[in-house]
Amino acid sequence: MSTRPAQEEGEGPLTVLITGGRAPAALELARLWSAAGHRVITADSIARTLCGASRRVAGNYVLPEVNDGPQQYIEALADVIQRERVHMLIPTCEEVFAVSRFRERLLPLCQVLVDEASKLSLLHNKWEFIDTAKRLGFRVPETRLLTSEGEVQAFLEEGDPLRRYVLKPVYSRFASKVRIVRGGEAAGDIPASRRYPWVGQQFIEGKPYCTYGIAHDGRLTAHAAYASNFTAGQGACVCFEREEHSGLQEWVARMVSAIRFTGQIAFDFIETEEGTLYPLECNPRATSGIHLFRAEDRLDRAFLDTASDSILTPSGNRPTVLKGAMLLYAWKGISSLPRARDWMRAVFRGRDAVFRWDDPAPLAAQWPMLLHFWRKSRKHGISIAEATTIDMEWNGER
Repeated sequence: MSTRPAQEEGEGPLTVLITGGRAPAALELARLWSAAGHRVITADSIARTLCGASRRVAGNYVLPEVNDGPQQYIEALADVIQRERVHMLIPTCEEVFAVSRFRERLLPLCQVLVDEASKLSLLHNKWEFIDTAKRLGFRVPETRLLTSEGEVQAFLEEGDPLRRYVLKPVYSRFASKVRIVRGGEAAGDIPASRRYPWVGQQFIEGKPYCTYGIAHDGRLTAHAAYASNFTAGQGACVCFEREEHSGLQEWVARMVSAIRFTGQIAFDFIETEEGTLYPLECNPRATSGIHLFRAEDRLDRAFLDTASDSILTPSGNRPTVLKGAMLLYAWKGISSLPRARDWMRAVFRGRDAVFRWDDPAPLAAQWPMLLHFWRKSRKHGISIAEATTIDMEWNGER
């Protein structure tokens, strides 16, 4: 799949537009591109964002909410691209689905490193992703699509009482609705339907890993892996430390090659004691794995596909952490003295994902953002984590 070239190599710095400026991953990207000498513009549908407060950002725009009208969002985005003479557009959150759907509108204006909508939909859908991986020859957890409350209950009744099973919506994020139950137990109130299906999945014991990568037409140009050691509840990882794991890189390279993927892509895995890797889900967009890269790694070259034939990997060993989340949530999972030592090491040795001495303002910008999402969570009767994506989340609608 081809995309319009951003600029011939050697012509000087590029102007890059990063959307989803609320996200720490977007802030990391902005800093990485700026450190490489490029001009960074950011955009989001909320007025106060991490990126908007950063001195590494040359301009920040407020766009319409994606879910109020994707076409209106895309037209506003196109206006920014033309006004700022943008060379490359990089979505970071679930606005990537709107960008993909209307990619042909944007491609004449700039390079858009996003794959076609049907492919992103397949990867984002937790059932279709596992089914596709199985058909491609990958080993996957036993998984069943559940389209009614009766199917959920039947799935559990057929299960082994000595085994655990995972129930989760086909479209979900932050593990906010994941339930882990034993075979034979009552399902409880799980509103599975044909319109909003769930999956029932074999629970795999082992070590959780996450990966992040960049690919061009099926060729992996950047890859990072980290163990999911500390999380906010049972949801998102909040501590990111590089792991050397050749098996993960080989798995990801094989998958992106098989589907000829272009763009940013992330996977969650479980590795058993025997060393078997099981994929759990895929995010075809930016994720926190970006925090593993440093300025000297030149991640911009992986986006532009101007690096050598080798796959770019992070060089730093110091962990990056979301220190606020580590202090508020991650300590609750500490169950042993070694675990407590790991937590203290991460908090005191780790580099904060938001705060930088040479770019301090995003730290203060967290508070008006938090207030905004708290108000939205109250309005919609959802968690603050869910409120951070409600205006852009994509749940399979066409």
